[in-house]
Amino acid sequence: VNPTEPYIKVDGTIIASGATLNPVVFTSFADDDYGGDMNGDGVATTPAPSDWTHIEIENTSVGSSFENTLVRYAGRIKNTYEAGIVVDGTSASFDQITVEYSNKHGLYLDGSDSEVTNSIFAYNGAATVNAAGIYVDGVPGGAPLIDGNTFLENDYGLWAQSANNLTVSGNIFTDNGVSAINVSGATGSFPGNSGSGNGVNAILLSSSWTFGAATFLPNTLPYYVQQDFNVSASGTLAIADDVVIKGHDNTASLGGRIVVKPGASITSSGASPASIIFTSENDDTVGGDTAGD
Repeated sequence: VNPTEPYIKVDGTIIASGATLNPVVFTSFADDDYGGDMNGDGVATTPAPSDWTHIEIENTSVGSSFENTLVRYAGRIKNTYEAGIVVDGTSASFDQITVEYSNKHGLYLDGSDSEVTNSIFAYNGAATVNAAGIYVDGVPGGAPLIDGNTFLENDYGLWAQSANNLTVSGNIFTDNGVSAINVSGATGSFPGNSGSGNGVNAILLSSSWTFGAATFLPNTLPYYVQQDFNVSASGTLAIADDVVIKGHDNTASLGGRIVVKPGASITSSGASPASIIFTSENDDTVGGDTAGD
């Protein structure tokens, strides 16, 4: 691709279909691990995040897919996006891919119905803040599925913004610097996720917002209410069995509150008083060591 603007824009269809031992690889010109020493300079140059821009799948694209594909050292900003792969207003499928060493986000889903399964997102966002293995922007809509993936040593594992129809299930979050999962603006559906060694080992509800309906499903990770989580009038927060909810201790002027407005309700399917737990962020006896301290 053009060395002054290394960028792949997909208006039609891209199909990257590799094999387990022979993946399709998108990487930096300086990456000698794949394709050899193309610039013939030995170790004089080495790859780094932001060496190239990204793969951007536009809203006119139909049927794009990636399987057994590796994307490395991308994330240079273009069209406001900083990610290895961007899906803008359409859907694509991702199975058994690895996105690593992106300058900011690994995969950016913007109003997308994409499915992301059995994949690895690692070492993304080391040079920036508020970066994630996967960033989901649900403001324009979309109902993506993120299932059975591994998130390793990113800034955040997954960041979801106003993604009410997002499903995040059965993923593993390990050693992500800030938190395993960060959720703002809408909750989506989060069943069966687990993690360890993250800055915050939790599904972090990180900002104040008001919603009409939400459901907390069980995970090894607790839900961590950091600010104000408001259930609007006539709204419902439904809580399933085996859910742990932890509240912030209100330092630094953060709320740590679930606010049930007049006419709203909290419902539970708890089989016993101990099946749903509300407790402190400092309580390591349930939901694990949330603060990692």
